[in-house]
Amino acid sequence: MTWIILLVCIPLVVGAVAVVTVRDLLSAIILEGVVSLSAAVLFLVLGALDVAITQAVVGCGLTTAVFLYSWRRLPEKAREVSHD
Repeated sequence: MTWIILLVCIPLVVGAVAVVTVRDLLSAIILEGVVSLSAAVLFLVLGALDVAITQAVVGCGLTTAVFLYSWRRLPEKAREVSHD
């Protein structure tokens, strides 16, 4: 059981670090969805089925969809990250 939890936590931690360090906004949004999905899988492995379903729907689905909608509404210039 411990190995399964560790295997599920690896994408969670790597994705969380990548969200903070990535320079592209769209990549950060997609990675946020991966982190939320990894958290949902972790809750599922731990036996919290109701929390896993809620995390998958709200955390991975709804939040990512709202972020993507907001990203699409940004002006083209605001989507680009300056490398100053």
